[in-house]
Amino acid sequence: MLVAPVCSALAAVVMFRVFLGAGFGDPAAAAGAILHQVTFSQMMFGSIPDHFVLGGLGLSLVLLCGLVPPTSDRVGWPRWLAVGVFTSGITITQIIPTCLMFVACCRCGGRGVRETARATALLGGLSVALSLSISSLLTFPIAGSSLLTPAAQAAGYAKFFPSRPLGHAFDAIAALPNSIAPPPARVVPDRRANSDRYKIRFTLESVRHPGRIFAVWMLLLVGAWLGLRSDAPVQRALTLGSVAIVLYNLILHALWGKEWFLYSQHWLAPMVFLMAAPLRHAGKYRWPVWGAAAIALTLIASSNWYRIGEIVARLEAEPEPAVTTRQTSE
Repeated sequence: MLVAPVCSALAAVVMFRVFLGAGFGDPAAAAGAILHQVTFSQMMFGSIPDHFVLGGLGLSLVLLCGLVPPTSDRVGWPRWLAVGVFTSGITITQIIPTCLMFVACCRCGGRGVRETARATALLGGLSVALSLSISSLLTFPIAGSSLLTPAAQAAGYAKFFPSRPLGHAFDAIAALPNSIAPPPARVVPDRRANSDRYKIRFTLESVRHPGRIFAVWMLLLVGAWLGLRSDAPVQRALTLGSVAIVLYNLILHALWGKEWFLYSQHWLAPMVFLMAAPLRHAGKYRWPVWGAAAIALTLIASSNWYRIGEIVARLEAEPEPAVTTRQTSE
């Protein structure tokens, strides 16, 4: 039960270190870490005993690796391999964001295109091979498991392709703002009543609020613009990698996955990094920027606390669904 809250706290520490290393001052780094923690995605998954928050922690560690961009004569293989094995071990598709950040850091660090391509292929291949090997060794002692069990489980994920891909892709517009501060969630009675794992009664699918969508997307675009035009290689590398990771996850989950919010941890850390960029570049406008930041943090935190309270109250008010006994033929 403590794994999720501990990982969420670790993510806050890592994000604070990321902001400091990217040139944010102490107050701005603290504000960025607080923003990460009060988002709806982090508040929700940081309290659920499941692997989601581990994926978010992995992405924050990817940003942490980017603080020391690989150069033409030094890569820093131990930390990149460790993070690559961790992220791909949690969710195999997240080796791509690790490689995207690695590419951005290599290019901003002065490595050539061919050197970067070879190093990225080596990083991705070794990370996946090591994570699958470790997973196979851990699952092999379990009855009914084999060394190919992780690969067979990965192949079974093909069933998660959406049944209405165009409509599902359109929901991406609201997916990012909903992971920060959503409007009230829709109730979906007995959505997955036959599932052995979840009984989901709330969803953010098709939940949109134009004002929130506009504000979050504008902040993302402004943060990307400020970061990409920065003279600091680390800031530019982290911004380029963050933009690539967010775009990758939007494309991936427009094609795969039945819900958006369940995957919000996959883009939360780079998204928060982009949103916090104005705090670093405020300059002579620091007082208006900090005033707006204080108001935004207060509104986000209070709104998300209220939304979670709504969900908990509704769940407590509804009766437990009847348990259906299922017989399996041998």
